[in-house]
Amino acid sequence: MATVAAGVVGYHVALTNFSAEARRIKRFAEVIDAHSAPEEPILFIATSVDPGYPVLMSLNRRPGSRYLHAFPIPMLYRSVTNHGQDFPYRRPFEQPPAERQFLAELGTDALRNRPALIFVCMRNPCDFCPAGFRVDEYLQRTGWQAQYMKAYRLLGTVPGFAVYGRNQGNRMSVAGNT
Repeated sequence: MATVAAGVVGYHVALTNFSAEARRIKRFAEVIDAHSAPEEPILFIATSVDPGYPVLMSLNRRPGSRYLHAFPIPMLYRSVTNHGQDFPYRRPFEQPPAERQFLAELGTDALRNRPALIFVCMRNPCDFCPAGFRVDEYLQRTGWQAQYMKAYRLLGTVPGFAVYGRNQGNRMSVAGNT
C-alpha cells in the first residue's frame, strides 16, 4: 500500500512540474507567435537550449544565430570566481581571443539575420555559469548590447528572460510580463 501511495504522490508531483513547465513554454510560444511570423529568425542568448528549443521548431521560426545557445560563455568563465557583489566580467581589452571571437560572431549574426525577437537570459546564475554570472549583465557590461542591439527595444520579460523587439513601431509590448 505504501508503494502505491508513494507512486500516486510521485505522479502528482511530476504532473504539477510538467504543468508548470508547459505553462512556461506556452508563454514563450505566445510571445514569439504574437511578435513574429513563420520563418522569421528569433535569437535566444542563453547558456542552455531551454527554452528556445523545441519552441522555435514547433512554431516554424529560424534560429537567429549560428549559436543555438551561448555555450562558450560558461567555458570562457569556468575559472572566474566572484568575490564581491559585482561579477568580474572582462572588459573588451581584457578578453581572450576566443571570447572576442564569440561575441563578434554572435553580434554579426544578430546584424545579418535581423531576428524579430531577441531573448536574453536574466537567470542568476545562468545554467553552467559561475555564481553571480548573468548573461544580461554580461552583454551590457561588455558593450555587446550597445554595439549590436541598437535596432532593438525592450518589450518586457518572460520567466527568466528579457525580450527585445526590432524598432518597427507596430509591435508594442509583451503583455503580462514575468
